[in-house]
Amino acid sequence: MRTSFSLIIFAILGCGTPSKGPTTAPVGTIDDDPISREAFTNALVAEQGDAFFRRYVDRLLVARAAESAKIAISDEKVKAAVDKEAERTIKGSFGGQQKGFEAKLAEYGLSFEQWRINRHVSERHRLLAEGLLKSSPDEGAVKGLFERRYGKDGVRRRISHVLVSTNPKTARFYTSAQYGAEREALAARARTRLETLRGQLEKGANFATLAKAHSEGKGASDGGDLGADWTGLFGRPFEDAVQAADVGGVSQVLASKKGLHLAKVTGIRKGARYRGRIIFSSVVAHKGGTPEEKEAGALAKIKKARADVLAGKAFAEVAKAVSDDPVTQPRGGDLGEFAPGRLGSEADAVLESLPVKKLSPPIRTKTGFVLVYLEEREFRPNRDKKTVSHIFLATDFSGVKKRKLGGRLDGLAKAKAEGLLARLRNGEDFGKLARAESDDELTRLSGGSIPTYRPNLFGPGLDGVLAKLEQGRMAVAKTKRGHHVVRLDGVVRSDYAVVRPDLLRELSLKQISKPQVEALVKRLRAKAKIVKSLDAPTSTTP
Repeated sequence: MRTSFSLIIFAILGCGTPSKGPTTAPVGTIDDDPISREAFTNALVAEQGDAFFRRYVDRLLVARAAESAKIAISDEKVKAAVDKEAERTIKGSFGGQQKGFEAKLAEYGLSFEQWRINRHVSERHRLLAEGLLKSSPDEGAVKGLFERRYGKDGVRRRISHVLVSTNPKTARFYTSAQYGAEREALAARARTRLETLRGQLEKGANFATLAKAHSEGKGASDGGDLGADWTGLFGRPFEDAVQAADVGGVSQVLASKKGLHLAKVTGIRKGARYRGRIIFSSVVAHKGGTPEEKEAGALAKIKKARADVLAGKAFAEVAKAVSDDPVTQPRGGDLGEFAPGRLGSEADAVLESLPVKKLSPPIRTKTGFVLVYLEEREFRPNRDKKTVSHIFLATDFSGVKKRKLGGRLDGLAKAKAEGLLARLRNGEDFGKLARAESDDELTRLSGGSIPTYRPNLFGPGLDGVLAKLEQGRMAVAKTKRGHHVVRLDGVVRSDYAVVRPDLLRELSLKQISKPQVEALVKRLRAKAKIVKSLDAPTSTTP
């Protein structure tokens, strides 16, 4: 990890280097007049005493604990650590040039050798702390590792399973071979269907209504709305057709890699730069029962906020009190400078005509209601973009598969899993059947075997079934991934006392983190009686 150079300098200037013995020699001179060590020390205590005292005590606590535990760190090991830090700092912050590092140190009145001496103190402290942690690890960490390795209370289950997936991407109820055999016919039917819909549009049918009923693509639930962010989604032919179309125009049937489209240019989103504040009322976060009640509650909340602002309350004050937007709420709703699209297409339509220094009405967005106080607006015509809606029918394998399986997939998977269970109970080989039928790529080749099953690997659905199974018995379990045929092959119990030495060795090989060192120092402080008596003289004249 790259170390901040400024932090290194701060640590050096704040920590200092332990004295090698009492001395009264001046620390320097000004025009041959000596700067007394006593005056310098008094000034240092006055300016940095509290902060340095804490760091110095922390080092002493770790050193005492290490001595008591007979942990020693050689000068060679400390030197190697300092060398490594120097190399990392020079490479990371100075392009590998030591002269650049030395020049930066000189700005702080330090030589490279002085830097090394100071870092020697800090690295020794770190290494001693790491030694203490590895010699006496936190028992909670050891027990946590025990449960991860050997299961809760040291109980592990050996199981075998066959997964029948309910994920359209991995389910095998419709294969690529089946798709290949009917690919051209599927594309022809999709084109005919879109041509029919286009005819209905020419006779006055509502585009959004048809999109909600027929489209399989992005924005279908919003009437096919893509807004102004449609570039890069469907390829050049789609984009060229949209660019050539007038507002209100509907395209011919367009082909993309994933399927066929009808596109309609619904308007122009003006390019602009805005600055303003918002208050947001979330429908999802609003407390209430039914979706309708949540909607009504969120709307009532935003109307109340608007009334408060119009009555004279400061917008920032109201935003801090009621807004559900975690980013802008702490700063009084301040959104700063933003571009069209930031608050959604619904807000864009309002912001284009909302007078500057005015408050918007409640605007319904996809997730709630928003009030906008518009502080600035600058139109940028060169950034105008067409807004587009489309009706999409998939013709690629994944899209066709999703359409064909639809809401039937869970029922198909459950029926297949129950059929596989019946075959196994009639004597078929579990491993052979798993290799042929399982949709779990990680265990299929091993015949579905999981030698060490860990709780929550597949979720509570499978865990609950396993808890009731006797060894050698089988059942069907439902999880988020699908329906599993599972067999309990055995139970292995591990004794914490027996495996603890292995766990300690494993922990000793892991790198000690900074939070672990900080926690160690905190524990040592809690055990020690520390009294601070920094009564520096007020005079610090050289």
